[in-house]
Amino acid sequence: MVAIARWLIAFFFIASGSGKVFAFRQSSAILSSIGFPVPTFFLTAIIAVEIVGGLGLLFNLWTSSVAVTLIVFLVFATVTIHARFVRDPVTGTDQVVHIIKNLASNGKTARLAQQLWQEHVNTNGGLLGRPVELVCLDDQTNPKLVADLYQRLLDVEKVDVVVGGYGDNSVAPAMPLIIERQRFFLGLRPESS
Repeated sequence: MVAIARWLIAFFFIASGSGKVFAFRQSSAILSSIGFPVPTFFLTAIIAVEIVGGLGLLFNLWTSSVAVTLIVFLVFATVTIHARFVRDPVTGTDQVVHIIKNLASNGKTARLAQQLWQEHVNTNGGLLGRPVELVCLDDQTNPKLVADLYQRLLDVEKVDVVVGGYGDNSVAPAMPLIIERQRFFLGLRPESS
């Protein structure tokens, strides 16, 4: 199952990089229009990351490093390229789709990295001699679902560590449960300035 997930994610990166190769001039013009210095250099680097990263996933080469690199790349592309066009009346809707795709790909890549980590740790004897089992529940970024899902994780699944939501503050309703049950929590959440 992990191999199939890797191949599917790899396909998206290879296809995206290949598409930019065949539309090099247009893609370079887009980067130039948003102020990228030396757009052909950046475009070549973007293509290399997408194709080489995709091939790394496809052939299971340095997969953990490739997954982390692709996560960083997706955040970079989302913030520096796609987010700039969201308010454009002509391309805005298309850019929102790209942002959602990048966030979804980021989640898929992060999930793949977690599965590879689990496989590696368990192959080497587990953590403290115990096998690692990942339990993944989708809160659909809906705060109304969070408390029940985390209660299930803590009380039914009996997890020792909670890895929380990604990219938003939807885990806030779960925090009282995590604190009350004295569990370790790992998560990303935005900070307001």
